[in-house]
Amino acid sequence: MTDLETRLRDAMHAAVPEQFDTSDLAVAARRQAISTRRLRRAAVATGAAVVVAVVGVGASGVFRNRAAEPAVPSPSQSRPINPCPELQSTISPLGGVPASPLSERADAVLVCALVGGDSVWPGSLPPDEAVVRPATLDLLNWRLASDPDAKKCGDRPHGPAFTVSVRDRQGQARTYLNTDLLCDGWVFLDSYYVGLAEQSADWSAALPPLDDYPTCPSALHDPDSNPVELPKGTVLASASSCTYPAIDPLAVTSDTVPTMLYPRRGPFGERDLALLNASLARTGTTAALDPGCNAEAHLPLTYVLRAVTTAGQRVWLTSSPQCLPHFHVNGQRHITIVLDPPAVDAITGPLDRFP
Repeated sequence: MTDLETRLRDAMHAAVPEQFDTSDLAVAARRQAISTRRLRRAAVATGAAVVVAVVGVGASGVFRNRAAEPAVPSPSQSRPINPCPELQSTISPLGGVPASPLSERADAVLVCALVGGDSVWPGSLPPDEAVVRPATLDLLNWRLASDPDAKKCGDRPHGPAFTVSVRDRQGQARTYLNTDLLCDGWVFLDSYYVGLAEQSADWSAALPPLDDYPTCPSALHDPDSNPVELPKGTVLASASSCTYPAIDPLAVTSDTVPTMLYPRRGPFGERDLALLNASLARTGTTAALDPGCNAEAHLPLTYVLRAVTTAGQRVWLTSSPQCLPHFHVNGQRHITIVLDPPAVDAITGPLDRFP
C-alpha cells in the first residue's frame, strides 16, 4: 500500500464514525422533502409558461375565433395550505368521522408523507396538491380504523406512513395520522388520489382548446346535466372518449398501495365515430335502468363519452365496467342507452388500462 493510499484510508476512517447518530435524520428528510417540493413547483411553473406560450401562438391563428371555457384555477392557485412540516408539527387523534358533507365545513385536505424515523411510506412523495373542490372534498373516504371491515384489510405496510390535514373555513388546520383510518389509511388515500385526478381534469379542460374534439372535464359534475333523450338515428358530429380512475370497490381487501393516476382522453377519428353513429342508428334512449347498475358507489363510473350532435347538442354518456354496454345520459341514471359491442370497444378499448 502506497503512502497516498494509507492517508486516504486513514481519512475515510476519521470521516465515517463506527456509530451513526440518527437523531437528525427525520429533520434532514423533511428539509429534503421541502426542497423537492420547491423544485417541483418551479418546474411546474416553468412548464406552465411554455404551455401558455404555445397556446398563445395557436390562439393567434386557427383558434382565434374560438371561445375559451370558463377558467378553473389549478388547486395550487387556490389559497395555499400550510407546508407539510408545519402541519405535521402537531398531530391530533381522529376521534370520529367528519360530518358530511365535508365541503360545508372545510375548504382543503392535504396528504403529507411521513419521512424518516419509523415511517412505512413507500415510493415517491404524493402530489404537492390539496383536494379543494367541494365535489372532491365530499368524495373522500373517512372510514376509521375501528370500522367493522378492518379485519378484511389486505397485506399492505402497517404503521405511520402519512398525515391528513383538514383546513376549516376559518383557516384553522388539524392534522391526523393515517393509522387512525381504515386499513392504515390506504382506503382513504385511494379516494384522495381520485379526488386529485378529478381536479386535474377540470384544470386541463379549462385550458384554451388545442383541437376540435370535446374536452374531458371532471366526471363529478357537468353544466349540461339536464335530461336529454337521444332518439334512434341521432348523429354525432364529434366525440372524445374519457377514462377516469375510479375509487377501487375492493380497496379494503387490496394488497396494493394506491398510486396517483390521471384521466386520459382519446379523440374519435372517422372510423370510431362511424361505429358510434351506426349504433345510434339502431337504438335510442330508454327510461329503464339496468339492474346491474343499481349498486351505489362513491364514483359509479369509469368511462365517459363526450360528444356533440350534428344539431349542436352536447351529450355525455357514462358507464363503468359492471354496467357495460349500458350508458347513462347526461348524468341522468334513469335515462339509459345500450350501445353495440363495436361502439363500446371504441369507447373503452384504447383507454381501458392506465400506464
